[in-house]
Amino acid sequence: MKKLYVLIFIVLLVLLVSTTSYQKTGLEHYYFIIALGLDKLENDMLKISVQLSTSNNEDSGSSGSSQASSSKVYSVEAHSINEGITILNNYLSKKLNLSHCSAIIFSEELARDGIKKHFNTLSNDVELRQSALLIVSSTSSYDFLKSVSSSEETFSSRMYDHYTSSIDYTGFSYKSTLGDFFKALHNESIDPICLYVANSNNIMQTSGLAIFKSDKMVENISVKN
Repeated sequence: MKKLYVLIFIVLLVLLVSTTSYQKTGLEHYYFIIALGLDKLENDMLKISVQLSTSNNEDSGSSGSSQASSSKVYSVEAHSINEGITILNNYLSKKLNLSHCSAIIFSEELARDGIKKHFNTLSNDVELRQSALLIVSSTSSYDFLKSVSSSEETFSSRMYDHYTSSIDYTGFSYKSTLGDFFKALHNESIDPICLYVANSNNIMQTSGLAIFKSDKMVENISVKN
């Protein structure tokens, strides 16, 4: 009986030490992705771009998920999303984490080619929230992220919410999320849709909806002011 109590004590001690260690140092080893972009390349290759939060207090040990932060964009060419993330993990000084990802951006070229394979990879990722916004960009997703990142403004990691509040200046708003798109993609009576954002004078603005037939974008419905 004494041996059993000793064993239980050792197990609890190990769990306590592991949990405490993670809380103190775990977050310091991650870069939190604000947004993820996907572009089509030749030979079935992908360009995977990530917009990373760079906290103003990074040197003091705060996590990259700070509400007030600047950002940087990194990209890599790979055969799949998982391969691209692995390459970036090996290149960057910290491991990438998708738990704070606010938006996923597909280029229009990739969306028209079909996104089911890539979408399934994303929807199976346990870190990625179902509330992440889905956007189709008229230009490359890399250009989209660079445009946002180079705005020279200190912004919140929730900045992508402004695309869904476009009703203030266009009379139109629609919130398309990873979870909503997944439900529509697996429902024969519903066609998936998501926000369509166009490049206007190097500024990315909501201009309507991207309409899908199954996993392929077939047209976009623009909203005129």
